[in-house]
Amino acid sequence: MSKQITILDDHQWPSAGFHFKLPIRPESTALIVIDVQGYAIDDDGHVAQTIKRFSPESHTGFLTRVQTMVANIKRLLADFRENKRRVVFTRHGAQIRDGSDLVLRRRNREEVALASTDEESGHMPV
Repeated sequence: MSKQITILDDHQWPSAGFHFKLPIRPESTALIVIDVQGYAIDDDGHVAQTIKRFSPESHTGFLTRVQTMVANIKRLLADFRENKRRVVFTRHGAQIRDGSDLVLRRRNREEVALASTDEESGHMPV
């Protein structure tokens, strides 16, 4: 049994949610880069390899979107750093290879990911 997951592209989002102005004060603005990790974006990482294995027709599109995203993040980073604004990075993962240091919910998620891919592709980075 398989599931189809659709991720909305920008043109599919309701435009009403993007037609308002926010008061942005550069002196208190920060760029936050969330969960942009190698295991999720590298072509030889878990996510790309899982996509290649289970949906080869989606693999090239995935890599193209990752490259576009990374280029946009680099552009934003350069601007924020040039203007001496704050930049924050977040990531998650195990410190111990077997993931025993993860909270129970994350350990369960990892077990499901490994079981569904014949132990070839986990969910969490180490």
